[in-house]
Amino acid sequence: MVRGLILVGIRIAQGLAHFLPWHWGTRIGRLLGITAYYLLSKERQKVIDHLHLAFADKLSSGEIRSTARACFAHLGMGFLELLNLPRLGKDRLADLVEIEGEENLFKPMSQGRGVIYISGHIGNWELMAVVVALKGYPLKVIAAPIYDKRLDALMTRHRAHFGIETIQRGSTQAARQILSGLRKGYMLAFLIDQDIQMEGTYVDFFGHSAYTPIGPTALALRSEVPVVMGYTHRLENGRHRIIFEEPLTLVRTGNSEADIQSNTALFTKHLEGFIRRRPEQWVWMHRRWATAKPSASGEDKRARSHG
Repeated sequence: MVRGLILVGIRIAQGLAHFLPWHWGTRIGRLLGITAYYLLSKERQKVIDHLHLAFADKLSSGEIRSTARACFAHLGMGFLELLNLPRLGKDRLADLVEIEGEENLFKPMSQGRGVIYISGHIGNWELMAVVVALKGYPLKVIAAPIYDKRLDALMTRHRAHFGIETIQRGSTQAARQILSGLRKGYMLAFLIDQDIQMEGTYVDFFGHSAYTPIGPTALALRSEVPVVMGYTHRLENGRHRIIFEEPLTLVRTGNSEADIQSNTALFTKHLEGFIRRRPEQWVWMHRRWATAKPSASGEDKRARSHG
């Protein structure tokens, strides 16, 4: 029932977005986000709790609440932007988005080697994917399935509209599709900043142990395809900036397990650095520290104290 209402609400918003200029859409989205901050008490408390966990020694309680409110506003703006994207062409997006470090992506892609791109749910990550695709880079997004199949199909169709292929993480076809993408020189995009039910390891994230998927790390070590990290963030003038960093030099000691651990920690530390610069633009309602380290018996436990 609730999921059905959410889907209907999205379709109504999608219809309304077609009649709204881009900047009006983001203003309305901001208002919706702030409204959600005050109405959704459980989600608001999760954001506040997680911000306290990450920034207890950096931000006051007032600053944490202000950041939490800004987080909801940002996500509301991103939601309306997402719905408005199909209306925008290359020229319009060029006015809204600036790219820093594109040469770090262009060079390996132009050599047909492909790129393993690693980022997180920072800024408007779906907008970043669209910009990359519209600039002519062949792109496959490896994404965890959304809890509702109808919403999942909606997002898959949305990406496909821009020529972006979605690979369902954990599906029976995922490995074959990923390897095919590497052979064909695609950019493969992974977001590794969430606690999901996939093979993973524990690394430090804001001073706390966080269960993190290792698939992208293992793939990077096996394939020797360049690994580029980056992120996007919203600027104060309403535009967006996408940053691609120089390809990373991976830790390679010859010990497979240790190398996976070290490089997953390296990727996560980079992501934490991105988030620290723009904390209001990350998804703090996600239960990032939910999976506790195994107990002495070797069984994982859910850490309720972390949200």
